[in-house]
Amino acid sequence: MGHDPRSGDIERLAKRDEDAWSALHQREFPFLYRFAIGMGAEPALAEDCASEAFIRLVAALPRLRLESMTALRAWLVVTCRNYLRDQFRKRGSAAVPLDSYQIAAAEVDPLTRVALSSALASLPDQQREVLVMRFVLGMPTSEVAAASGRGVKAVESLQHRALESLRRSPLLAQEKA
Repeated sequence: MGHDPRSGDIERLAKRDEDAWSALHQREFPFLYRFAIGMGAEPALAEDCASEAFIRLVAALPRLRLESMTALRAWLVVTCRNYLRDQFRKRGSAAVPLDSYQIAAAEVDPLTRVALSSALASLPDQQREVLVMRFVLGMPTSEVAAASGRGVKAVESLQHRALESLRRSPLLAQEKA
């Protein structure tokens, strides 16, 4: 794996450099927000999840041994995911289907978008998480593996199973006809 040109930013973050924190927030907050939305959070909860990841990073950064911005992003995603899961448990709620604007497919008709969002919501959390990171956020497989704490092959397997589930989904079968 090549050297991350922004890895010096981690040192600046550790030194509480305001510009480094601002740049990180501008770059990663929207990413974490989209991740939480993709995992079924409503907009207010998605904001809370992204904010909580940053709050926890401020507290944990002195103890973390992050060697790249990729590792830092993975830490933020895991923290955001764990906070979201905790909130779902506390509230006794589950993931909500994605709204049509959250499915990145400009050429797809509205009925297909609704069917796809419902089918995604019906997937197991691990499969949905992989699909959201890969196709909603556009993360490469290696970053998904780092963020999810799995190997690349495990991510590829989850992605394959998730896509197969979507292909077989009765929610999407009507769209194929």
